[in-house]
Order: sequence, then C-alpha cells, then structure tokens
Amino acid sequence: MSTLIKDRVTILNTYPYSDSSLIVKALGKLSGNIDIIAKGIRKKSDSFILQVLNDYELTLYAPREGELHLLKESNLTQERHYQNPKNWATALCGAELMQKQLISPDENRQYYELLSSFLDFLIDLDAEPLPVFWRLLNRIIHLQGLELKTCICSSCRQKKPEYAYTRHDARFYCQRCTQELAQPRDLHILSEEAGRILFHLDHIGNHLHELKLSKSTIQEINDYFEDYYLAHNRKTLKLKSLSVLEQFYI
Repeated sequence: MSTLIKDRVTILNTYPYSDSSLIVKALGKLSGNIDIIAKGIRKKSDSFILQVLNDYELTLYAPREGELHLLKESNLTQERHYQNPKNWATALCGAELMQKQLISPDENRQYYELLSSFLDFLIDLDAEPLPVFWRLLNRIIHLQGLELKTCICSSCRQKKPEYAYTRHDARFYCQRCTQELAQPRDLHILSEEAGRILFHLDHIGNHLHELKLSKSTIQEINDYFEDYYLAHNRKTLKLKSLSVLEQFYI
C-alpha cells in the first residue's frame, strides 16, 4: 500500500484524463509542484470537482516511480471568486507561471505562500491587475537567486527611471548612461510608461490606480521579461494565459 500524504494545495490547472478522471496540476505547501490523477471525479457533482485557483486539503497516495500522485479525498479550504475578468485572467497567469517553476523542497512553502498572497490580492482589486503579475514574476526571479533591480541603472548603479535595456542580457540603463553606450544593435529604448512601471515595480501596489495600460506598453514589458528569462535561465518564458490577457487591452 502506498504511503498517504496530506497537504494543502492550490489547484493550478486540470485536464480531462478519461470520461471520468482528471489530471490535476497543483502547488502544495509541503509538496511543491505535483501532478495528481483524480479517478472518477468527473462523474461526481460539481461540488466535488477540484476547481482551478481554489485551495484544498488533499489526501494523496504517494506515487510509485514514474507515476502520478493518486487522489484519495479532498476538502475545500478556500474558494476564490473573481468578479472582474481581468483579475481572473491575471490570476490564471500566476497559476501558469508557477507550473513552470522548478522548486527545491526547502522553498515549497515560500512559493505556495507567494502564490496565495498574489491570488488573494486580486480578488477585490479595483485597479489594473497586470502589474501585480509582473511583481509576482519579479519576486520569483529573486527567489531563484537572481538580482533584478528594475529601478537601478546597471552602469552607474544609481536609482533612476529606466530609459533603455540591452536585449541580450536584459540590463537596464538610465538616460545618461544610455547615451554613453556604444549603441549596441539590440538596444531597446523604453516608452515613458513602461519605464515608470518598471521603476515602481517593487511597490507597484501603491501606484495601480494611476495606471492606464495600453497594449503596446504591456507587450513591451512582457517582451522585457521574456528577454530576461532567456538571458538568465536559458529558456523561453511563453505563457498562453498572458497572451489571452493581452486581448483585454487596446
């Protein structure tokens, strides 16, 4: 008989496995990112089906080698509802982002609590939600041991609004230091709005009501984080949910 595991988890995504079962991706407070097979759950009433973005206490059979965790029972511990479609779509971006993380066991609780605070913050938010996702992404980058200071010039090391960045290494430069560069081919001059958001990113919650995001600004900041991810993690960061969220903007 497999060992039983109890953990509080946030449901990140679900996929039909058969006419009656689901594959569930979840982030556990103790277990980190786990894949679960929930046999027969699709034949039960909606109240039993594991809903994305909700928290549950799960009892699981530990997987044998090469297999998934097997759901034994579940209890809903927190239900999240998002009245604003933008907030809901932003929450899904955070869930998809977490699925892509390789989390060491000693950091499972940190990632779980970070996602929980992100999801809870969005529930009643009456302002632009997308910058909250960028802040989440920035905090994950810090948890990975990388130092991304979106308000510090990479050259003079002074706290100044970012003016430009070089795409191959995603290093920021203030306006004065940009003028002193040898004008690399991959230099990108930031729009004023993108530079302002990045400058305030660590404390963006204090500035959300000041923002009116355009699609071009969103694409610009998303492109920056894609460049940063590629430069420092050697892999691309492509989120389907983020592409969906962009469609809310013009």
